[in-house]
Amino acid sequence: MDDRVGSLKPGKDADLAVFSDNPVSTLTKTLYTFIDGQIVYHEGDKS
Repeated sequence: MDDRVGSLKPGKDADLAVFSDNPVSTLTKTLYTFIDGQIVYHEGDKS
């Protein structure tokens, strides 16, 4: 499993969330969510 996880590098598995501020703040918004390299959520999208 070490060859697939543990860092962000090409060829490794990663899911990633991008926040507007500190993720534990109640005022923070999720801007993007990536799963398997694909954007599955973007704050501006209404889908």
